[in-house]
Amino acid sequence: MVGILRFDGRSEQMAMIVHRNEIPSPNIKPITSFNQLHVFCFAYNPVRDILYMGTQSGVMFMDLSMKKPYSQKLGTLNATINCLAFDTRDYSRLYCGHNDAASNFVSWYDGNDWQTLDQGLNAPCLTMIFDSTGKTLFMGGKFTEINGFRLKSRYVRGYRDWE
Repeated sequence: MVGILRFDGRSEQMAMIVHRNEIPSPNIKPITSFNQLHVFCFAYNPVRDILYMGTQSGVMFMDLSMKKPYSQKLGTLNATINCLAFDTRDYSRLYCGHNDAASNFVSWYDGNDWQTLDQGLNAPCLTMIFDSTGKTLFMGGKFTEINGFRLKSRYVRGYRDWE
């Protein structure tokens, strides 16, 4: 079950995405229905009012500006999506961490399909976020290499520092 609460500054609009054909509460309108959908993460594009959902079989998206939004798959990436993050400069690039070793565990959407990041990671990325400038992508997960560079950690004044 996925819940969406929208607040426009004056009033809240509640909706939910229903899966497994469950009956929603009478005071909450269903947006759409999925069969066996498991959502692991979200990313929202405020420029286009689109919600992206990382699922067990790729990235789904829903245009929330429509009267009756529906979801559809984004591109051909068929992997369990662990995390999603937008480049915060202009929200033009969506990045995802996933479990597909053939795609180097991290990909970005170019507007047509998913692309890999050079050599990528050597193990799954579980979380990611951009800084406010959109220039730095922070990633966390089970990996020990990024683009072929082995990470070494050390403690510096109580903080872990990566070389």
